[in-house]
Amino acid sequence: MVNHESYSLDLTHAQYKYLYREMVSVRRLDQEATALQRQGELGLWASSLGQEAAQVGSAFALEKNDFAFPTYREHGVAWMRGVDPMKIMEVYRGISNGGWDPLEHRCNSYTIVIGNQVLNGVGYAMGCTLDQSDDAAITYFGDGATAQGDVNEGFVFASTISYLLKKPFILLRKKNKLPADVHSVDFELEYGTATIEVHKDSIEKNEKILVIDDLIATGGTAEAAAKLIEISGGKVAGFIFVINLFDLPGNNLLKSKGYSTESLIEFPGH
Repeated sequence: MVNHESYSLDLTHAQYKYLYREMVSVRRLDQEATALQRQGELGLWASSLGQEAAQVGSAFALEKNDFAFPTYREHGVAWMRGVDPMKIMEVYRGISNGGWDPLEHRCNSYTIVIGNQVLNGVGYAMGCTLDQSDDAAITYFGDGATAQGDVNEGFVFASTISYLLKKPFILLRKKNKLPADVHSVDFELEYGTATIEVHKDSIEKNEKILVIDDLIATGGTAEAAAKLIEISGGKVAGFIFVINLFDLPGNNLLKSKGYSTESLIEFPGH
């Protein structure tokens, strides 16, 4: 076991043995299903090889009523939520329309559409918040899914912050996505040019606007957002990002122009 100074883990010897046994079982399931797919017994099989610890560990941390939203290879999560492995194989053999009852196992059906499960998970979590429930939702997705619209839409967490703080929510969108009259700003990207827009009646004169985004890299979009707010008559109160790619110039660019920035996570972009 690797200890982490910020995340203590207090498990018994029996629990360690249990988790190891479950990881080995999931590996064996994956090996058997892979062999069946190569023999033509399964039409498809998405391997979970190498992901056993992440899947079994995260599912082990869930409470009974928490809900998991997997992609199509979280066999370890389904296993930990009590799904019969034969039900998983039925999906990949094409003889089942879903495999198992999501409500019974608190584990949603596999999602073949890349990234779609993120919207499902976020929607469920927002429902839990509105119901004032302590239940949690966990969503799984791979690197490729981060380029999908469904995943990015799920990351529009500014709406949740707006709701909780009882503050207006203003969308800055790509060109031709808003229905009414807009202000527009063109800006340069590494791979070309782009345009973002905001409704002309969204921002009142001298209104302070907090810009919330998932990531700051080169800073082109963020700088354009600031210009858009200012030509609309507002003032930029600051920027909040989930991720700051600190070896790219975006964050320093904003600070050099006098804007306040905060980020939750920092790591290099190269």
